[in-house]
Amino acid sequence: MLHYLDLQGMQGTLSADVIDRETTQRLNKEKNLYLQLPHTE
Repeated sequence: MLHYLDLQGMQGTLSADVIDRETTQRLNKEKNLYLQLPHTE
C-alpha cells in the first residue's frame, strides 16, 4: 500500500499495483523529485 497526502492535506491510500510507474518516474524527474515506489509482487 502507498500512503499519500494530496494538495489539500487529505490522506489517502493506494494499492501499489495500480500505479503507472513509468509516468510517475517521468513526471517526478521533470520536477526534480525523488520518490522510491514500493515493489509489487
